[in-house]
Amino acid sequence: MIPNDYLKIFWGMYKKTKENKLNWSKGTKANEFIAAVGFYIAVIQKNIESVDYNEYERIYFSLREQEGDEIDSFDITDDEKGFKEANELFLGARRSALKINEAVKELEKELGVDDEILEPPELTPPPDSEHPPEIKEDDDLPF
Repeated sequence: MIPNDYLKIFWGMYKKTKENKLNWSKGTKANEFIAAVGFYIAVIQKNIESVDYNEYERIYFSLREQEGDEIDSFDITDDEKGFKEANELFLGARRSALKINEAVKELEKELGVDDEILEPPELTPPPDSEHPPEIKEDDDLPF
């Protein structure tokens, strides 16, 4: 759970990230992103962990001094209150650090669809496992 003394900080970072006003960059570990906030560095990292054959997601959040020394941290798992918001912050940090929005705009420009207003196509729904498609007896099956 997000500790009470971090709620305002976390909410501020969440809001600034959604508004693209907080610049994140890649950290030194996989799925780790960092942002300078004043004299401190905020770090967010997401891992998938396995315990007794059960997988769960864990998000780590820490504060570091500019020199890199960690001064505080907490983590939150996918079964805890606030995980959805923590995951959205992680995904926003990832989009910012990897410059995904810029990549999408560049792809649109390269494809010549950057100025077009497109109606999204109807997407094919996933297969329904409870109601598999019917196979007609007159289908030519290869076996």
